[in-house]
Amino acid sequence: MPTTPSRSLSLPPPLAWLLGLGLVAAPLVWLLPMYSFPVGYDVWWNLLVARTWAEGGFPEAMPAAGWTSLAESFGSRQYGFVALLAELGGPKLDERMVAPMCWGLALAQGAALAGAIRWLRPAASPRWLALLPALSTAWLFRATALRDLLLGQVLLILLLAFVAKMPRNRSRDLVPLWLSYGFTLCHGAVVLPLVLSTVVCFGRWLDARRGMVPQGQGPGQAVGEGGPGAHPFRPLLGVVAGCAAGVFARPDAPAVWPILWSLNVEMPWAALTGSVTVRPQEFQAYGLGG
Repeated sequence: MPTTPSRSLSLPPPLAWLLGLGLVAAPLVWLLPMYSFPVGYDVWWNLLVARTWAEGGFPEAMPAAGWTSLAESFGSRQYGFVALLAELGGPKLDERMVAPMCWGLALAQGAALAGAIRWLRPAASPRWLALLPALSTAWLFRATALRDLLLGQVLLILLLAFVAKMPRNRSRDLVPLWLSYGFTLCHGAVVLPLVLSTVVCFGRWLDARRGMVPQGQGPGQAVGEGGPGAHPFRPLLGVVAGCAAGVFARPDAPAVWPILWSLNVEMPWAALTGSVTVRPQEFQAYGLGG
């Protein structure tokens, strides 16, 4: 007997991805309504530095940080992020702009993740956008607190996607450099792009060893002759160069170097050895219940 094909409700891919982005943004709009912002030191400090910059240029010193060396020689590990706030808000930057800025940056994260997923796996479902909060155990807090990781994760997502599927094209070799440079300027955690890019390149190497033809490789090409499988660790050259430039060739050097040392060496070491009293949530183990 002939059967009637079942009909399932499906949306065109662009509409489905837009709906997915809307679902990502909806909790933030609910948690952070217009003209509101979380009470905390980070929000106040970022607004203060950005408005000071917008009014008279990047500050050489911040008297408000009188209990630290920043009061005499100022450097910001989130230089690029503060520059964006100063550019968007200008001299009138205040707490009323916090909510729309957080919404926009969270949507930018979602758009970057959607673009990366579609590039790496064109047939992937928009449901993968639900992984966005899993990128950091404190993602929801940071997404509502105007933190530098909001912008840094946009660049980090794009960097890792490009490293995973970097084409064999010499003109594209600078892409990892610029993305890692931008991330280091915006966040300062050099260890993140270095470690994560190394893991991704190791995966490229495993694929090449197993004889898998990576996506994007031309028809008839053997593994290793072209496409992402060739020279699997080559993208690391650009990542290392970009991170080095973000540390040494930045406008607020050398004042920022002690901060970067603490962020990339002292804090991870203290967390690993258990000598820090209050650990950042990212370093804590997930609870298994019971």
